[in-house]
Amino acid sequence: MSRPRHDGDQPSAASGRLPSETWITDELLLDTRRHWSKAYGRVLSTEEALEILRNVKGLADVLWDIMPEK
Repeated sequence: MSRPRHDGDQPSAASGRLPSETWITDELLLDTRRHWSKAYGRVLSTEEALEILRNVKGLADVLWDIMPEK
């Protein structure tokens, strides 16, 4: 029996990214899918990886906004 793969399919340029999400490169999306697929024990979809990246960016934005100025 073969081991399950955790890298999924290669993301395409039309992978559901919004025009404002140019920071989400194909490489970042693929790395996110690989990492979180291993953590979840199943292959994540491109949409799930996009949601993870959007949520992490949202958290970073909130933390940046509440960070005191130096």
